[in-house]
Amino acid sequence: MVAVGVDYLPESPHYLVTFVAPIADEDRSQSSRVQSFRSTSLAEAFAIASHADAHVYSYGKLLVVVFGEEAARQGVSAVMNDLFKHTDLRVESYVAVTLGTARKLLTTIPAEGQRVGLFMKDMLDRAKMQQDSPPTTLEIFSSRMMTPGMDASTTLLTPIGSTDPRPPEERGADGGGGDRGGTGQGTTAEDIQIVGMASWQGDRLVGTTTLSQQQYFSLAQGTSHDFLVQILLKPDPRFVPETSRIIIAIERAKPSWETQIIAGVPHFSLKVDTLVSLVNYQGRVDLTKDENSEEFMRILSESLKQGITDALLTVSSFGSDPIGLGQFVRVQYPTFWNPKMWTEVLKTATFSIEVKLGIKRIGIHITRFEPKEKMP
Repeated sequence: MVAVGVDYLPESPHYLVTFVAPIADEDRSQSSRVQSFRSTSLAEAFAIASHADAHVYSYGKLLVVVFGEEAARQGVSAVMNDLFKHTDLRVESYVAVTLGTARKLLTTIPAEGQRVGLFMKDMLDRAKMQQDSPPTTLEIFSSRMMTPGMDASTTLLTPIGSTDPRPPEERGADGGGGDRGGTGQGTTAEDIQIVGMASWQGDRLVGTTTLSQQQYFSLAQGTSHDFLVQILLKPDPRFVPETSRIIIAIERAKPSWETQIIAGVPHFSLKVDTLVSLVNYQGRVDLTKDENSEEFMRILSESLKQGITDALLTVSSFGSDPIGLGQFVRVQYPTFWNPKMWTEVLKTATFSIEVKLGIKRIGIHITRFEPKEKMP
């Protein structure tokens, strides 16, 4: 078993569980076996799959667990309990949420017909290395799910494009049933992309952000090293004469938090010390001059401040705490701390943000060497 998808349906049995297992053949680029089962639990679906194929399935090679959006909003503690009953469970497996259903995502045909489980693993590995959307493992997810004053965040995926329908093989058994309830075959998507962050509160998904918001949130979280961030600036003929968008590379970002309780409301002060490189600067002013560079750094700092503030307010409005702000309150204000009320208290929190920004290698100019045409 290399991937597991869990969807929730309104009629009983409520779960539609999709398993992806490799096909043992010489052509290792072929699609994996994808099967879906209706069941009352993940454990029951696992037993049905093993009985139906007479194969010994295990979670020892598990790469990705994907929750459909509705399944994640219903709560996943029962699914997590079923997973952790298996002693061979690979806790380094990634956890992700997909817009729509996990079944649709796991029946995609990735580029060049790769195995969908391995394709997603590679994609999330790249996201981890590039730090544009660091994935969460089962180990981290379960730990944050059970710790008061701390919540999980996971990568948000979606299938894109479309191709010919390729319905998964579906089976049922007593108590599990087939594909009842009109789930339908749908259209198989041909690729998968990362579109943002899924924010959790305990074992439930409570909100999603865009990829841009996720990147700004990571600046506050301290997980943004090596990010490439696209910033939308106000039109300015000096610094952005041709486009209002500029891309910066985050060389360093060190957040520091301070916590206060003001009139019964938590207030968090964040200072972010960041060093960036300019990827596509096409301004008309010379940034080696102090007055120009200081003005441009002020503009970039203000833009980052606005983006971070928006991301923090969005995530806290969900009652989700992926940064672990509740832990700051628990340690510094134990008499104020109430784990049962923290979700609602967090929604009232206020933030003040300060961004200290420096630009690396301002004076470097890139020279392009174009090949000359060969003489006849």
